[in-house]
Amino acid sequence: MGRALDTPNERNKLGPDTFHPLGSGRLTKSPDPPAGMTASPLRIILFSSVAAVLGVALVAALQTSYPGDPGEGLFDVKLVNDTNEEIVVQRHCAVELPRCEYTTYRDILPAGSAWVATDNRNQDQGYRAVSTHGKVVGCLPLRFATVAQGATLKLTKALVPC
Repeated sequence: MGRALDTPNERNKLGPDTFHPLGSGRLTKSPDPPAGMTASPLRIILFSSVAAVLGVALVAALQTSYPGDPGEGLFDVKLVNDTNEEIVVQRHCAVELPRCEYTTYRDILPAGSAWVATDNRNQDQGYRAVSTHGKVVGCLPLRFATVAQGATLKLTKALVPC
């Protein structure tokens, strides 16, 4: 066997193929990665293309579920609770995990008000009003053909049977 090399100076004298648990003490260049580990330009282009397509698909899906900014027809209307009880405004669940049909959107005390979002697509937004006991009071379609930013609606006039 060989003798123990305990000092860095003695380790520097080792041949290039000699193994020592503390290393040779020399600074060396890192080995090149295996051929299969290098990224070819074709792989980079393919990966970038797939990522771009997935990103566009995600944006399109979110635009369907969550319409864009106020420049795209979204605006807020003020709901005034002119009833004698607290009203809970609910909307359809945007995400089905955990499974649900409606989720609480705003609570409005008697004589109070709250802002809710709608748009100018003249479509039912899926809002409904329930009492704090869970009884459905009515639905709030909030259909607008044009932007009416800041419109104020009294619940007794806006509610329709579901």
